Amino acid sequence: MDDAQEHLMLTPVASDDVSALARASVAALAPRWGLRVRERHLSMTQWHRLNLQGRVSEAFVCGGPALVQQVARIGQGHRSRPVRSGQPGPTVIAARRHLFRLQQGQAADPDRWMLLLR
Repeated sequence: MDDAQEHLMLTPVASDDVSALARASVAALAPRWGLRVRERHLSMTQWHRLNLQGRVSEAFVCGGPALVQQVARIGQGHRSRPVRSGQPGPTVIAARRHLFRLQQGQAADPDRWMLLLR
């Protein structure tokens, strides 16, 4: 793979954390969108520095089994800076759309994430 390829940087979370479900879903979907998945712990200072350098194209948090929410700013107080435009980027939009469509039965489920209850 090309080192210049965009990648999805994930920070470690506890496996019993409810957000781990949405995070795992996004990690599984990312390669389908051409993103290489990398896991690495980054401090807030490191995130802030990368954002100032223009190296953060999107940032988001996962909560609940299917919630993906963009992070509009990184930093603290007057030192915070917007992540690009501060609006959801293509990865956040694609993840939200896919997970919503999957929940509604409007998307294929090749990974068999959904269990139909009758």
